[in-house]
Amino acid sequence: MGGTKPPSATPRSSAAEASILSGAGASFGLAAGPWAAWQEDDLPAGTQVNDVVIGRLLARGGMGSVYEARQTTPARTVAVKVVREGRLGPDVLRRFEYEARVLARLRHPHIAQIHACGTFASARGPLPYIVMELVDGARSITAHAAAAGLSIRERVRLFRDVAAAVAHGHGKGVIHRDLKPGNILVDAAGWPKVIDFGVARTLHPEDTRAGVATGAGDLVGTLRYMSPEQLGADPDEVDARTDVYALGLVLHELLAGALPYELEGKSPVEAARILDGRAAPETAAVERAARAEGRLRADEARSLAAIVARCLEPRAADRYATAVEVEAELERWLAGEAVLARPLGVVESLWRLAHKHRAATAATLAAVAAVVLAGAGITWFSLRAETQRRAAVAARALAESRQREGFCAALATPDGYASMWQFDTQLAGTDELAAQLRGLYGRPLLEAAGSCGQGRGDGAVAQLRQTVIEGSRKVFADG
Repeated sequence: MGGTKPPSATPRSSAAEASILSGAGASFGLAAGPWAAWQEDDLPAGTQVNDVVIGRLLARGGMGSVYEARQTTPARTVAVKVVREGRLGPDVLRRFEYEARVLARLRHPHIAQIHACGTFASARGPLPYIVMELVDGARSITAHAAAAGLSIRERVRLFRDVAAAVAHGHGKGVIHRDLKPGNILVDAAGWPKVIDFGVARTLHPEDTRAGVATGAGDLVGTLRYMSPEQLGADPDEVDARTDVYALGLVLHELLAGALPYELEGKSPVEAARILDGRAAPETAAVERAARAEGRLRADEARSLAAIVARCLEPRAADRYATAVEVEAELERWLAGEAVLARPLGVVESLWRLAHKHRAATAATLAAVAAVVLAGAGITWFSLRAETQRRAAVAARALAESRQREGFCAALATPDGYASMWQFDTQLAGTDELAAQLRGLYGRPLLEAAGSCGQGRGDGAVAQLRQTVIEGSRKVFADG
């Protein structure tokens, strides 16, 4: 496991030491500080800690030191956390044993596993230790993302695994209470590991009986990554949603390159005042960073910012209930689905669905286009046929109207009447039939002429036509 280099400054007073809160890059839960005066407490390389041989120093803090070591059975490289001799008080020992118990309950690929724990006989007396999984080539999650040049989507995918690890702890009743980049390490292969459950809180009865519960007024965690309730006076308000808040801060920093606000250098009272004054989460920087990359759509950037905002709600009741929900939300975002923190409208939902299933959408649009074009073609031909039919009807009506007008005009003149009178001879072919027709049509012709003269030509012509048809049938049938 990687860690911060031991500083060389002089140590602070005991009162100052007690107030130190580790920062983002601190490793192994060891508060950063000027521990150079305690170098004499370091174990020299080659020291035998039961079946482990101490190697190089990885990190040093107020509580103890972490070393790279070699375990003999089984043969593997491990990390060994050893309590500093000067911190062997009852509370520290209980907390150390408590961390070992918590880690023993958690078995997850993204949580650094505990291999063994106990005490060993040092030159200064018995010292407690924990043998843990070594995160090879470890860097904090933010340092790894920057060094590897991860895209926004790759960072979210990496953080999704971190949320899964914290969710596993929540499922076991374990609240980490000190999530920060320095406690989320990434190995050389890009595999994240959550470490340092030394200040975790559990719901296990055994831990309460052991006296490791946090008392009122105790400040537990790292100030820059604390939730509002952690800065409060009631430890019972701290639950899984406290970890959700810290996850939101780390995710904000991972995506935007900075925290949404800065508490570094502030006292707990000042920090509490700053957090109490927040009406809503500030996540605009996340959306800007996501959009600036140029690989995400605007709606994806807004949804990602909404997830961070839900984690960072000032009221615990407004956040995701556990890291299980955070993991599920990130899964939805990575899959291109709507997230609970930002429900989509109908248009945006259809657009996202089309973007997710591009091939199927293209085929569907092609089929719809073919149907639309076919329908348009059928409609055009139908309209054309109907237009032609109406034109023919209109032409026929016009011709009939003109025929009636001509007939009426002819009947209105003596010569015209004589012409109409002569048609029966041509129609009959014999004088006898012609006489019958004249007798039959004489009066209707006179009535039709009169009607035409009075402007009732349409009715006269219709009546005359019917009379001619019926009369002609009778004449030719009798003849």
